[in-house]
Amino acid sequence: MGSILLVRHGEASGDDSADPGLSSTGRLQALALAGRLADQEIGAVWHGPKRRAQETAGLPASHLRIDTWSTDLLDDRTPVPSARFRNEYTRRRLDWFDAVPEDERDEDGLALAAAWSQLRSRDRPCRVVMVTHSFVISQFVALAVEARPSSWLRLTVSNAGLTILHEDAAGDLMLRLFNDTTHIPLPSHGQVG
Repeated sequence: MGSILLVRHGEASGDDSADPGLSSTGRLQALALAGRLADQEIGAVWHGPKRRAQETAGLPASHLRIDTWSTDLLDDRTPVPSARFRNEYTRRRLDWFDAVPEDERDEDGLALAAAWSQLRSRDRPCRVVMVTHSFVISQFVALAVEARPSSWLRLTVSNAGLTILHEDAAGDLMLRLFNDTTHIPLPSHGQVG
């Protein structure tokens, strides 16, 4: 029983293929997240191996005075349909899937489903933060609420967005919050009026 707080990494400073760290905006987003989590009883902060996830996790963990744990289970992956399921997608989506880099491809989301199962079965504190990537969060949420396999495509996750899944005593997950960004200040666009 407890809560899983899924967080997308802050804005990256460059192209994904170069494994960029956070941009200055991404660091501000991670600091805002640290403020948001400051009054929570967080037991652990886990993150994927990419620099942007590691740096996003590091700021709240430092403020909370807890260690982080890196795991490949939270690495960047994109569920792509196998030949068996390609007919369930539009041509536009299929063209997009075909352009997904080979090292990110996860046929039918099987690796993500296995990762989610492993993360849920791990011994973990009551409230754990997991910093990862947009499509990973979307897929985890779709799995948690037992949605159709293609549902993750309709779940947009913002940089440093916070999603909370609560696990009850029976082990059932409930989506309590999705992609909340109220902790991130809006950019100033001058005075109104």
